[in-house]
Amino acid sequence: LLHDGGVVSNETLFEQYLKVKGPSKYQTGSYAFARHMSFAEAVQALKKGPIPPSFVQVTLPEGLTIAEIRIRLKEAVPWFVPAALDAALTGNTIRSKYQPGNVATLEGLLFPETYRFEEASTEPAAVSRMIKQFDTVASEVKLDSGAAKFGLSPYQVIIIASMIEREARVAEDRGKIARVIYNRIAAKMRLDIDATVVYAVGGRTSLTKADLEVDSPYNTRRFKGLPPTPIAAPGKASLEAALNPTEGPWLYYVLADRDGRHYFTADADDFDRAVADSEAAGLLR
Repeated sequence: LLHDGGVVSNETLFEQYLKVKGPSKYQTGSYAFARHMSFAEAVQALKKGPIPPSFVQVTLPEGLTIAEIRIRLKEAVPWFVPAALDAALTGNTIRSKYQPGNVATLEGLLFPETYRFEEASTEPAAVSRMIKQFDTVASEVKLDSGAAKFGLSPYQVIIIASMIEREARVAEDRGKIARVIYNRIAAKMRLDIDATVVYAVGGRTSLTKADLEVDSPYNTRRFKGLPPTPIAAPGKASLEAALNPTEGPWLYYVLADRDGRHYFTADADDFDRAVADSEAAGLLR
């Protein structure tokens, strides 16, 4: 390829030169070469490795927190300056229209999607784009009018959708989990959502007894009502579930199989039995 492109004059001699002077391995990618390079110059270009791409694609899956989004962007986009990215994500200078005035975080308001970032992309532009995509999807699912039907603000529905996103492991459970949340709110019960406790303790998924008692407004096992902000970035399916809960009397659910399905019930004794069955099956930790 180098010979055909006019970079080196003799491919056979260059191959022999590489055996003595060249790197032992080559990285896949695009390289920049000049025409009529000396063998030494061509080897130096190979040693430098590929030139940085002019764009990258980053997939942000559903259910990530702001902290997790920050890590993914820092790792995937080499031209983003960490301090500038932190300022854009957490500096409260870029805001969502769904963000209440007293809320300083964009948690739950950056839409999970695959994004293409050009080399000229700035950190504020990237964050604004994720907010705009959330607004687009919110419009598609009719978030504003749908929230009003429940007597809730759009932001409160986003909080509910974030809990659904973190709790549901299979698609068919989303609407049922939404219904449990609404039924518990109507019954003035605590929500008892483990995912909010996980958020409160910084992401640890193996919760201890002490974790379940943590003094945090995100601990829905201790305090009634919704947590103060979303706990993750909900996708479209979770937003739709929060706006269209499945009809049912359920107040409780517990993990029922290793595929992630939950068992739903309206009876406390039945729930206790189901919990015991799940523990015996090793589904709960």
